[in-house]
Amino acid sequence: MKIIIAGAGVVGFQTAKKLSSENKDVVLIEKDPVLFAKISERLDCIVLNDDISKPRIMKKAGMENADLFICVTGSDEINIISCALAHSEFKVPKIIARISNPDYRNTALFTENRLGIDYVINPEEEAADVIVNSILYGATGDVKIFKHSGAKIRSFIVQKNSILAGKTVKQINQQQTHEFIICGILRNNEFIIPDGNTTFKTGDNVYISGSDAGIDRVLSSSGTTQQLIKRVIFAGGSRIARYAARQLSALDIDIVFIENNSATCGMLSEMFPRSLVLQSEISDETIFEEERLGTCDLLAAVTDEQELNIITALYAKSIGITRTIALVANSNFFNIASHLNIDITVSQKDGAVDSIMKYIRKGNISGIYSIFEGKAEVMETVIGSDSPLTSVLIRDIKMPPHTLIIAITRAGKILVPHGSLFIHPKDTVVILSQKEAIPHLEKLLAGS
Repeated sequence: MKIIIAGAGVVGFQTAKKLSSENKDVVLIEKDPVLFAKISERLDCIVLNDDISKPRIMKKAGMENADLFICVTGSDEINIISCALAHSEFKVPKIIARISNPDYRNTALFTENRLGIDYVINPEEEAADVIVNSILYGATGDVKIFKHSGAKIRSFIVQKNSILAGKTVKQINQQQTHEFIICGILRNNEFIIPDGNTTFKTGDNVYISGSDAGIDRVLSSSGTTQQLIKRVIFAGGSRIARYAARQLSALDIDIVFIENNSATCGMLSEMFPRSLVLQSEISDETIFEEERLGTCDLLAAVTDEQELNIITALYAKSIGITRTIALVANSNFFNIASHLNIDITVSQKDGAVDSIMKYIRKGNISGIYSIFEGKAEVMETVIGSDSPLTSVLIRDIKMPPHTLIIAITRAGKILVPHGSLFIHPKDTVVILSQKEAIPHLEKLLAGS
């Protein structure tokens, strides 16, 4: 499969890195010579320093032989022009484009698919959805919701006072009355798919799936305190903040914006007339004192500066704001923020990369989430009548190593899988897999 990617920002780079690691034939094109020099030695694929919007550069990259074109530059206009050329001049069978401006997506060019674009992604909307889902579940940890099946994965940290610390997965399963499944444990930057003998340790980042009641019971037992969030501060008036605030405002959650740009403040005041908009530098701590912002339930730092986001989230904690979210772009900062007293770290690119991979993966995939910088991946797939997963007890299915079936949705009901359960055609199944096993799992699901 030959894939051409235009744009080596965080989305393009991470997509190229992921696909090339799976032995896909990838060509990455980046116009900026500084960014090209920075990433060209870090990828195991062809990297060209050229302008993708020129037909001769497309030809040079081999566009006429491409199976898929992914255009994710920082310019909607360049992405639109390049996709139109790839469709009309080179007949590329599948095209994915990054389009951030909703005004473009509401035109006939997209609603009637006149450009040949098969799939549109918006990294800002994806990041906003992550923030909103986290807030709705109390911002106690990562939340992954599969829209097709309704299955959820949530994460929490095992605290010192937790009844989980020092006990095995089997012991906890025996003590709890609600059904759930421990999907994975992140420990010292290693992702573990546990078995019954795996012992929980203080500081473990645990991923769990099951019914809401079952998950809530385990979180309470783990020492994780949940709270209802009714007032949220957005540090920064970015597009991500606006997307998230629109959803939260509709749910009667009070919003406060802190933004230093006067024009952006004016736009925010017009868009959110019921919200408090404060024009100030986020680093000015007096704004928090003067407006008594320490009484808010959560602060989401979503500026374009990831260092400022981390510092602002930490400061918010110090003045009594109980929950914080920090937006980051760089994987190193993601790791740093995960080890600090920040409740949720949101990656600017993970949702967009996951959306791209959902489209690319074989096997009727309806949803994908990466966990902790791609160390593991969770796939949601609809089972066909010819799938090798049907008519076999779960314990007898020959799954690839380091994979785990974590949820089954049948006729609208979510089932927690166990060894004596059969998978039926039309079931929606959620499977977690460590990175190394993904190609093997993809081959298995392709038979569905």
